[in-house]
Amino acid sequence: MVTGSSATASVQQRQEAKSPRGKQSVELIRHLGFIARQHRVCYEIWPMSSISEGVRTRVGFEVLLCGVNGHLRREGGVLHAVAACQHCAYSYAELREIAEWIVPLKEPPLSYSIYSFDHALHVAPPNRQHRSEIIITTTIFDQAYHNQQDHCQSECLKEARERLYNLGIREDVWYAAAASGNA
Repeated sequence: MVTGSSATASVQQRQEAKSPRGKQSVELIRHLGFIARQHRVCYEIWPMSSISEGVRTRVGFEVLLCGVNGHLRREGGVLHAVAACQHCAYSYAELREIAEWIVPLKEPPLSYSIYSFDHALHVAPPNRQHRSEIIITTTIFDQAYHNQQDHCQSECLKEARERLYNLGIREDVWYAAAASGNA
């Protein structure tokens, strides 16, 4: 299931946080940074393409935010056998706050969708120690699939990466490794 822009943080809060000034901006960024550390968040970027008449066209990209259930330590490190527990849903909701903050505020030509919680724990690759992750996928795409939007997509991707970096979130490296310099 895909959802649009129904925001945990309001649109006004996201706009203020993306602006260079504002007390709420600092508070929201601090809050999102805390979430990133608590869930040891990292991200992956995957291109989206469409093939028409044998020609592949880049239509957008996916941003996967990958984090762990931040509540495991509070419960003595006991793993949840079922990802649909209330703690996993709460962790997903917190990761969604980050996903909503990084999406572009600009309206067309680009659109975005944030996928709903898939109620699964995903096994991470070896560089993230095969940890069990909750993943939230955000797609940012050109609805009309026009190739001339490639520059706009590149700018949007650059902006999303900068926002994630500002929260201390690194690509394909979980937070503790990035913070300690072992990345």
